[in-house]
Amino acid sequence: MSRLVGGLTGRSRASSIWTITIAGKHRRTSSLRSLLKKSFVVVVCLLLLGLMIVPTHAALITEYSMFGDPRPRGITVDTGGNVWFTEQLSGRIGRLSGNQIVEYTIPSAGSEPWEIVYDPDPDGDDPNADSIWFTESAKGRIGRYRAGVFVEFTLGMDAGDTEIPRGITFDYNASSGKKFKNVWFVEFGTDALGKIYYNGSGNVAYPRWVMTEYSL
Repeated sequence: MSRLVGGLTGRSRASSIWTITIAGKHRRTSSLRSLLKKSFVVVVCLLLLGLMIVPTHAALITEYSMFGDPRPRGITVDTGGNVWFTEQLSGRIGRLSGNQIVEYTIPSAGSEPWEIVYDPDPDGDDPNADSIWFTESAKGRIGRYRAGVFVEFTLGMDAGDTEIPRGITFDYNASSGKKFKNVWFVEFGTDALGKIYYNGSGNVAYPRWVMTEYSL
């Protein structure tokens, strides 16, 4: 004989509590499964996004072959996007324009050009602009190439070809009337620095190009 407890029999109340407990567990299990599914979808989306993004940051290397064994050394780029470089063993400077390589032979045989630099004209008033300067490490000379013409400047610190010029760069010659640049270079063989500048004073008693060397 069962008695009523709060409007329900004892057995019926226990059965109701058990049903409610099971339903609560079911809801928690469903929520966990839903969260796992959403997390899985997020992880997959991130992986796919990574696969799409990473290749856009990968480096693309293109190599351009040259005949023989020229031993390219120094490199620079002009304002037109052309790549200029020295060929140490072949005694040339080269220009890469698009996919085409053009080579220019330096007048002094066995010059072994080392470093190279391009002279731009950012202000539009440099008469010496658009020229290529380079060091001739085996001949003790500084070379310039402009508009199809080579000019070579022989170093005079030491007799012979022992100066071994290598690195080269520019600055502006503020003392001249025009913005010709000073050409600076190092002399590896004689522990010296050198400078070539244009004489813009108009004084004909001095040479147009002046070279100064500084012992270290």
